[in-house]
Amino acid sequence: MDLTAFRIVQEALTNVTKHAAADAAHVRIAYAGSRLLITVSNDGPDTTGTMGHTDAAETGPSRGFGVMGMRERAHTIGGELRAGPRPEGGFEVTTALPLQPSAPETAPETAPQAAPQSAPEAAPPAPVAAADVPAGGEES
Repeated sequence: MDLTAFRIVQEALTNVTKHAAADAAHVRIAYAGSRLLITVSNDGPDTTGTMGHTDAAETGPSRGFGVMGMRERAHTIGGELRAGPRPEGGFEVTTALPLQPSAPETAPETAPQAAPQSAPEAAPPAPVAAADVPAGGEES
């Protein structure tokens, strides 16, 4: 959960610097039960017209996938994310992440995989000691 929280805050702050004419951003972190609540907000106007969009498809081909990526990160561990304009102006990203993730945070190719459960099999044959094997293919 730590890496997911860090990356969401990082992307939200990157979006503030790219898209909002704000002097400051506010990051609030709180615990609520078994969840970590993070809010990143600013009170500046959206200078590009893209911050209010919460779907990458709406932002056009030249725009990034920041909000969609943050949402996917949150969902991957069982969390949720909302992003959009604030009624009083500015933009806000809010996420609620479980303290105990429901899925691993590591990439599938690096995650350890458990052996599949199967029916018990017969015991494997005993290993052959090196002394029992003829050298060079000669028969003893």
